[in-house]
Amino acid sequence: MPDIVEIGFRERLLINIWRLSKKYKVSLVTSFLGLLVFIIGFSTPHWAVLDGKQKTVSVGLWEICFDGYCDYLGIVGGWLAVTRTLECIGFIFILKALIVSLVYVCVPRFDTPGILYTQAGLHFVAALLVLVGDIIFGVYKAQDGYVISWSLVLTILMIILEITSGILVVLHSR
Repeated sequence: MPDIVEIGFRERLLINIWRLSKKYKVSLVTSFLGLLVFIIGFSTPHWAVLDGKQKTVSVGLWEICFDGYCDYLGIVGGWLAVTRTLECIGFIFILKALIVSLVYVCVPRFDTPGILYTQAGLHFVAALLVLVGDIIFGVYKAQDGYVISWSLVLTILMIILEITSGILVVLHSR
C-alpha cells in the first residue's frame, strides 16, 4: 500500500501559484506596484506647485508647503473634501482587490470566474474613483495657476496600473 504524503500550506500555496497564468501573475505585480505608487503619491504634498518669483508653494491633499515649511491643511469642505473622499475610497477598493486576489490564490475553492470578475471590477472602480478625484483636484488648482506635480502623476500612474491589472484579470478568467 503506497504511503500517503500530506502536503502543507506552503506546498499547496506554491502549487496554486504555479497554476496561475502569466497574465494573472503580471496583474498581481501591477496591482502591488499600483498600491505602492498610490501610497507615495497620496501621502506627499506635491500634487500641485506654484512657482513664484520669491517663493515656491506646493500643495497636496493633506499639507501645504511654503519654501520647505509644511503645514497640515486641516478639515476642509468643498472640492478638496470631495477629492480626499474619492481618493480614500479608491484606496479602499485597491486593498479590497488585493485581498480578493490573495483569497483567489490561497483558497482553491474560490477558483471561480465570479471572483475574478469581482476582482477586476474592484480594480476598475478604484481607478475610476481616483481618476475623478485627480480631475477635480487638477481643475481647481489649475484655476489658481498651479501646475500638477509628481505626487499627482504617481496617482495617475496608479490608475494606469490598476486598469492594466483589471484587464489582465479578465483575460486570465477566459
